Amino acid sequence: MRTGTATIFQYATNAPVVYDSLLGTLQARRGGRQHATARATKVKAYGAIEPRASVRFSLSEGTSVKASYARTVQYLHLASKTNSPTPLDVWEPAGPYLRPQRADQVAFGVQRITPGQAWDLSAEAFVKRSHDVVDFVDGADVILNEKLETLMLQGEGVPTASNSSPAGRWDARRDG
Repeated sequence: MRTGTATIFQYATNAPVVYDSLLGTLQARRGGRQHATARATKVKAYGAIEPRASVRFSLSEGTSVKASYARTVQYLHLASKTNSPTPLDVWEPAGPYLRPQRADQVAFGVQRITPGQAWDLSAEAFVKRSHDVVDFVDGADVILNEKLETLMLQGEGVPTASNSSPAGRWDARRDG
């Protein structure tokens, strides 16, 4: 829940970003009526559960498969146009125009420990679907901008990946 003193701008059609059909781009909406909230006023409330579950089945001695699911929700967004952190980074909380970012991740994996436990072999793959991912309109200037909502867009993201790792095990008792 976002509470406290805040300056909220109100826009026509409640949309801080508009599509310019002539240029074919999204642009910041000009203007906006300023509205200040009192000290303990509820600005916007969001809530969500974040379930996590995992299972592991042994197929035989040394071989197992696993699966997991996790949902995460982030209520604070980094408003930065760089890949590395800087002292000028701005954090923007979820509010009237910026929804919390949600992500659902499903993973599957297999693990095999060879006889004598000489090798531990594993492979894992996952799919993560992100909702309300933050991006910026072209030419956005986030530094000292009090109307960040006019620069931020939200969309969907679907990264996938896989990982495999062979690992040898050294046992001092065997090597004498």
